Amino acid sequence: MPTRLNDILERLSTLPDMGSFAAIIEAIRAIYDVDHVYYYALSLGLDSRDLGERKSSSLDPVGGVVQSKGRQLAAMSYSPDWIKRYFEAKFFSVDPVLSTATASFDPIDWSELDWRSADRAQFLHEAVDFGIGNQGYTVPVRGPGGQLAIFTINKQCSLDVWQTLLVGARTDFLLLAHYVHQRVLALAGMEQLHTTRPLSGRERDAMRLIAEGLSRARASESLGISENTFRVYIDSARHKLGALNIPHAIALAAHRGIIPPA
Repeated sequence: MPTRLNDILERLSTLPDMGSFAAIIEAIRAIYDVDHVYYYALSLGLDSRDLGERKSSSLDPVGGVVQSKGRQLAAMSYSPDWIKRYFEAKFFSVDPVLSTATASFDPIDWSELDWRSADRAQFLHEAVDFGIGNQGYTVPVRGPGGQLAIFTINKQCSLDVWQTLLVGARTDFLLLAHYVHQRVLALAGMEQLHTTRPLSGRERDAMRLIAEGLSRARASESLGISENTFRVYIDSARHKLGALNIPHAIALAAHRGIIPPA
């Protein structure tokens, strides 16, 4: 696991409460040289309606830690002024990032979205005026019982600079989205409510070999099976884990102790 990602995950694992997420947000910004980091849980899933009875609702203007009605949690570097403007102007009704993320399982590169309509162009213009980067990468995180969270990295830069950043950090952003969400679940007392179907021995072996960096060809040879059969095991494991893709599945498996951490 890359050192910069490992440093963040170690700090995240010892985070005592949601109020401490400000430090994690700032660390991610500094390590990856991005302008903003945004995590927003639209729903924590099963029984999250009880969350508000155990924790208070607040907006910390410095740390950007938010809880609303026990069902929505957020940690962000966006300014309170932008959050206020976003809701007052009802930008959620035209925001293509939000509409795409809530309907998709796949990560979203903002540069690939359609910003040409007048209302979307106005939204992006105002966002940039408030210091939001014009380039962004958003990862929807889904789970059992209706879990849905959004993790976003953004930066003000040219498309060339942005694409270079993604080449080296795209996988890290996918893993960070998962680990941040899992830590929020744990701090909210929700993690134990969600279970995963157990992986078979072959599925665990396949995941472990991929996590160790073997190609599919080498891993399948190591197990004495065809590459097509190996692919079936990997796809089955990913489906059972509820992962978006193979890197996400590896992160989930390592987090849950199914395979050794990288």
